[in-house]
Amino acid sequence: MLWAKHNGASARAILTIVSTLTVALAPPGHAQSVYPNKFIKIIVGYAAGGGTDVVARVVGEKLSERLGQPVVIENKPGGGARLAVEYVATQPPDGYTILIGGGSELAISPLIYKTGYSPLTSFVPLTIAIEMPLILLVPPNHPAKTAPELVAWAKANPDKSNYATTAPRFGA
Repeated sequence: MLWAKHNGASARAILTIVSTLTVALAPPGHAQSVYPNKFIKIIVGYAAGGGTDVVARVVGEKLSERLGQPVVIENKPGGGARLAVEYVATQPPDGYTILIGGGSELAISPLIYKTGYSPLTSFVPLTIAIEMPLILLVPPNHPAKTAPELVAWAKANPDKSNYATTAPRFGA
């Protein structure tokens, strides 16, 4: 999902006002006053080469082609993407700094850490860039055949169970 910082007003109202003012106040022949008139940054909260980074680069390339402006991908890994979210939250709400990531970056961190932003009022969703299903797998010979059976088995066998997650760990 692409997110942009906003100041609490609805995204549609902001877009309507900015578009109207830009067209009405732009002097003839001065196309550089129309958004975008400089490069756009897409901020990724994970290291280069990962899934979110790859999506950001594909989106950035297409966005650059359509807007006629460079799009720079900037990776700011750390803290379960919290560093990237906090960075974008401090940028002006002008559409030149965009966050790409899943909802967990905005949903989980504020529940665990004290953050300087509100996930409900500091950002506005722009679009869904990609949908990725999550899957739960066990080997075919595993005794658990359903998700509830797997949870029960893992609780009963903590020394035999492993899992992987991108979510931040409590107490870590």
